[in-house]
Amino acid sequence: MRVSELAKYAGKVPDNFYDCEIEGFCNDSRILKKGEAFVAIQTGQADGNDYLPAARGKGASAFIASSCPGGNTAEYPNLFLVKDPARFLGETARVLLEERVETRVGVTGSAGKTTTKELIALLLGLSGETLASKGNYNNTIGLPITVLEQLDHPVAFFVIEMGMSYPGEIQRLVQIVRPNMRVWLNVLTAHIGNFKGIEELREAKAEILIGREADDILIYNRDDLLVKSRVESEAGMKYSFGATLGADLRIVSSKMMNLESSLLDVEYEGRIYRLHHPLAGLHHSYNVAAAVMTALAAGVKIEEIQRALLDFRPVQHRGRLIQAGSVSI
Repeated sequence: MRVSELAKYAGKVPDNFYDCEIEGFCNDSRILKKGEAFVAIQTGQADGNDYLPAARGKGASAFIASSCPGGNTAEYPNLFLVKDPARFLGETARVLLEERVETRVGVTGSAGKTTTKELIALLLGLSGETLASKGNYNNTIGLPITVLEQLDHPVAFFVIEMGMSYPGEIQRLVQIVRPNMRVWLNVLTAHIGNFKGIEELREAKAEILIGREADDILIYNRDDLLVKSRVESEAGMKYSFGATLGADLRIVSSKMMNLESSLLDVEYEGRIYRLHHPLAGLHHSYNVAAAVMTALAAGVKIEEIQRALLDFRPVQHRGRLIQAGSVSI
């Protein structure tokens, strides 16, 4: 992305403007690389604005900040002075997503988000060019950054992971992404320390439903009673996955062949299909089922899905087999 593009989608021309390539976005001056834009975030521990001089010294190509140390704005090329840098990033990413992405897929849940996101991206890639958010860049800072860094041309699909640590966070991510497809995996006790109980946690996850329009597709886990009970009243197109009767994509059986291979039998529209995938563990059966149901809802053929799953490679640090001498981890 060039500075002129950032200015266009942000609707704001920076001070001391000169057009150049932005090599990425970074909110930590300690690891900022030459050519990246520095985003000055204020937290309870530090004020990012104080680190503008350090970022300038490392060759930042642009600066997004709410104030300038000493008021010396002339010292900073491409300085976007804004009230809230995080919101500036989010709103710019929102405009970019709306203009360049036909189908935006939001994935949330307490566990399995990253693997499921990558599986969905693989399968949707059978139907059109597809991007997936990087790693676990899934909060109100990381999500806009991954969008701005990756989305340099129009694509058919962008699959975006949505994490949550506090109430209202997913709501903000939904405002940015405005997903036409929403995938809700589960509600577990991860992050429950920030909530009074599991019901309150469930409502925070349910923010994935906010703003959903009649033609937006919802994919959900029918086996998770907290999810199922919350989406029962949802109108519009919705499809379920799980092992219970009534699931649109029903898990019939799951069997580990070895530490790097599993067989998953699913029922869809009255027929049984066998899915061979390189992931071990019952929990991955749900990740695969969620991705397959999402792809089917997007119009991908089941036979294409069967072939494509063989090419999936586990995400780094998630489900990969590590060999340490005679020990398999």
